Amino acid sequence: MTDKQFELVGKLLLEFSNLDYLIGILLNRLLITPEYLGLTYNDQLTVMKKIIAIENAIELHKHRYDYRIIREQTLNDLTELVQKVKGIKTLRNKFAHNLWSRWTDDKIFGTKLSGKLINHKSPNRDSITITNLELKKHYEQAYELVEKANNLLDIIPTFEENIELIKRTIK
Repeated sequence: MTDKQFELVGKLLLEFSNLDYLIGILLNRLLITPEYLGLTYNDQLTVMKKIIAIENAIELHKHRYDYRIIREQTLNDLTELVQKVKGIKTLRNKFAHNLWSRWTDDKIFGTKLSGKLINHKSPNRDSITITNLELKKHYEQAYELVEKANNLLDIIPTFEENIELIKRTIK
């Protein structure tokens, strides 16, 4: 691949890593858990499992807590965010599980190098081509999602650790 293609793939994957981390922090906030304590749990989860947990927590905030902790619009924004992260996750998985090479200076090609015969009903199932322009678009979308996730973190309340209170409670 060209240096530009490597750069675009790297930028996209970096933003996905940021999204993975931020999704975990958003999950902590929804579960009203201190950040570091929550990380001990959600560091073991895949992005998809974090998203499923977020979706479940959103439903609890809507129906059990009736938006008393987190506003309806914030939960709607979070629902929209996780839906878009699912799309980026699908593309990220293609980069993680396919073999990639330069098709042209403006396009790359990924394949699973499967031993299966081509399925003529969906011939591109085990391969994908993507242009530099599409890569740039996906990177920009991922970057915007990181910004949206950070904005949601500014809105959703955090559970502050009070070490002194914890010490008194444990005694």
